[in-house]
Amino acid sequence: MGTRNCSILFLLVTFCCLMPISLECSSPPQYGGNLRHAVFQRVTTLDNSNYLNYAELQIASQLYEGLVRHDGYGDIASGVAKSWEHSPDYRTWTFTIAENARFHDEVVVRATDVQRAWERYIKENWLGEVSNKWLNPLFSINGASNFRRGNSNTVSGIEVLDDCHLQVTLEEPDDEFLMKLTGPAAHIAKPDIRDGRESFPLGTSRFRLASIQPEEIRIKANADYSWGKPYLEEITFHYYGGVRLALFDFESGVLDALHLPITETFRRRRDDSSEILIQAKATVGVYLRRLSGQSDPPAWYDVLEYALDVDELLRMQYGAPSTWATVTLSPRRFNPVKARRRLKNSPAVRLTFAPLPDNSGSEIATRLQRDFFSPIGLQVSMVDTGSEPLGYEDADLALLSVPLPSGADTVSNRLSRSDDITLLYLLPSNLLCQPRLRNLNIGWGGVLAFDQAWLLDR
Repeated sequence: MGTRNCSILFLLVTFCCLMPISLECSSPPQYGGNLRHAVFQRVTTLDNSNYLNYAELQIASQLYEGLVRHDGYGDIASGVAKSWEHSPDYRTWTFTIAENARFHDEVVVRATDVQRAWERYIKENWLGEVSNKWLNPLFSINGASNFRRGNSNTVSGIEVLDDCHLQVTLEEPDDEFLMKLTGPAAHIAKPDIRDGRESFPLGTSRFRLASIQPEEIRIKANADYSWGKPYLEEITFHYYGGVRLALFDFESGVLDALHLPITETFRRRRDDSSEILIQAKATVGVYLRRLSGQSDPPAWYDVLEYALDVDELLRMQYGAPSTWATVTLSPRRFNPVKARRRLKNSPAVRLTFAPLPDNSGSEIATRLQRDFFSPIGLQVSMVDTGSEPLGYEDADLALLSVPLPSGADTVSNRLSRSDDITLLYLLPSNLLCQPRLRNLNIGWGGVLAFDQAWLLDR
């Protein structure tokens, strides 16, 4: 009996010791809490047709969504649309708007709202008609190009059947059209007119804009969100001019999360900090784009392919080539002699550049001019877009970045096969987060998906 009693007592003690761990691991998400996140770029617009940098996209993606979105598992889920169907050849798509889909001013979303939002984007977005529809999928819709050029008053391929049904006809069959609609180009927003002035557009997504200041942007949970209130009550985005102060605030507990430059990610991996570092497959592509304003251009794809030594660029910027720092797309054919031969009459070029995810747009543009363009006889004048919308009227080349979806390998290979776009390299999405953060997901193009995030109460 004594042995049996001792065995029972051992089991009871073991159960009592393990119980707190089990409760913590299995405890349900707790509603409430403010997540504090760092951004390294100024936020000057939250208009999806004019995003200038990664921070703006990251914040706006919490405020706006499209007909469909990614859920916490990366699958396609309902957004403004509750259901959809397609023709057998994937050319015609019909969407049913969710009855409880509302803008943040409580107005019900109608099919005409989707039509207006998409036509506004097609008309006003700064990307314009890029040849690759992954960057701008709305231009795969019938009549989008004619509408952009002013040749028609509507986009013929967008048809409102009634208040709750929208039919979209594509130029060509596309079984990946739904995936492309999860990106920011397809976000649905409407202008917010107050006292005769237009403010930031109103969205439909899981968070509402609470306040916006130069150093801080606050968003609050949308309790009326169609697919359930998010666990977090509020997210505060703090602006930092550099990563050092942000890391100090993170280690002091002031911040809950921040994106890391790839050099800092490498150090964290070396220091065995993997328990607080999330590395996502989604990436940001840094690329050069030839602009339509150029007159009699040379074959820019060949010029840039031969002119740029991307490994050297990465070595200058990050202190290491692409072996660990990032990913390049294909073997480079760096040959300045061939690049010089492909230039016609040594043209003068106007290069515009926008802030990149690590705030290095100016530095990269300077190095491109000094180390790659000037040696082949390309005369370059540079224009820093700063916080102004990108004006492309008289520009020839642009240094830009764009978040790529999780199938980045496929997308980037398609991008790199264009005379309009030369993809330099891919930056991985690396997030440093406090251990008390749970269920934090990385969504489209490395943008944080906060709908499933919650803070574990201690």
